Amino acid sequence: MKQNRILQRFLCATVLVLACVWLAACQTGKTEPEAGGSSQPGPESSEAASGAEAEPEKPVEITLLLDYVYDSPSGISKKEKEELFGGIPGYGETFTVDVQHLPFMDNAEGRKGQIERIRMEMMQDKGPDIVITRNYATPPGVELGFSDLFPIPQSAMKQRLFLPLDDYIANAQYMEWDKLLPQVMEAGKDGEGRQVILPLVYSFSVSLFDRESAMAQQTLPMTRSQMLESEDPGMQRIASDGWRVFADALYGFVDYEKEELGFTEQEALDLAKQLKTAREQSALAECPGLVESASSSDLLFGLGLLGAKDSPDYVWVPSYHRDGGVTAYIPVYAAINRSTQHPDQCFAILDWLLSKESQRTAGWTSLGFPVHMDLGLHGQSVNGWFLNDWNFEQFASARDQIDQTAYLGPLYTEMLELNDKVLQAESDAELEKLVHEAYTRMQMILAES
Repeated sequence: MKQNRILQRFLCATVLVLACVWLAACQTGKTEPEAGGSSQPGPESSEAASGAEAEPEKPVEITLLLDYVYDSPSGISKKEKEELFGGIPGYGETFTVDVQHLPFMDNAEGRKGQIERIRMEMMQDKGPDIVITRNYATPPGVELGFSDLFPIPQSAMKQRLFLPLDDYIANAQYMEWDKLLPQVMEAGKDGEGRQVILPLVYSFSVSLFDRESAMAQQTLPMTRSQMLESEDPGMQRIASDGWRVFADALYGFVDYEKEELGFTEQEALDLAKQLKTAREQSALAECPGLVESASSSDLLFGLGLLGAKDSPDYVWVPSYHRDGGVTAYIPVYAAINRSTQHPDQCFAILDWLLSKESQRTAGWTSLGFPVHMDLGLHGQSVNGWFLNDWNFEQFASARDQIDQTAYLGPLYTEMLELNDKVLQAESDAELEKLVHEAYTRMQMILAES
């Protein structure tokens, strides 16, 4: 009997405890979380119980390697950085940009070492989130003594160092893709047709003539051979002048995907003979109405012939290539590292930098025309310059003839040097030797790329 009374008391106490627990749960409106789950707090935050507020999330830091776009040993200034990124929604709040630079040209060895490190890091899924870089090409007789980050950007594409951007571009908020010069943007596609590089500016070779000159009556376009063999000494002169004849005529036909030059050694030799003959015939010839022959960007910024309200009207004659089209050069471009942990923020930055508003003020617009096709006309000025109606129409006509694009690089430099040597050759035998050696070196450069 005594044992039964003890058992009864134990059972009553157990029932009472369970009832109290059930009543407490009903009063608070809370239940215990399931194993491996998370509790769902009611209207009153659990922060009040702890007496502390949750810390706000820190902005994501994007590392951007900006190489040689601003020609200053100290790189981009704080003011320039704010002008470049300050207009991007979320800048400084949801993300920040850590701008890094490679050593300047006075530290060639240090620059080379850092370039090797960055390339290796990117191949190991590390490195900067974004690269915006400039490729240099040295004219004959000039030795800069330093390397580009990617001497041949097409090789970096083949190594899959860059993030494909097609899906991001389809949902872009700021860039107007259909208004970015398609012939130039095409150069940013890899062998699979994916957009992995975004060209930022471009240039092409052109000669300016007075509007009333006889050149305005010429039948254009022409092939490079037709220019060099023209009966008009003026046409021969602009076709053989300068040190970009080989590049303008042949460089756009290099096929980096197949690692082929796209022209034969015989074609290069024929061009060399035409160049030398035309230069000798037109060396003393007058060229009525010729104002200047140069890169289109040099005409705007270096020589200052364009971009003023009272600028004269000019006839624009582009430097035609082998087949009668025009080759554009890309000196500055951007890409996102394929291994970035923040692809959305990275693309938001490039999306903004390719917007019409940003392209009007970006520092690299001194190196070429913006890729947005509407910019450059008055009312759409770029860093203070614009073309009058006539010159913009002439510029647009020349621009629309672009059908080949190329990044500056070692093959371009090789063609500049060949151009200079051909004009100094004293015999056909020497000419053949120069072309053969240059052609062989260019094949080796492609094979090693």
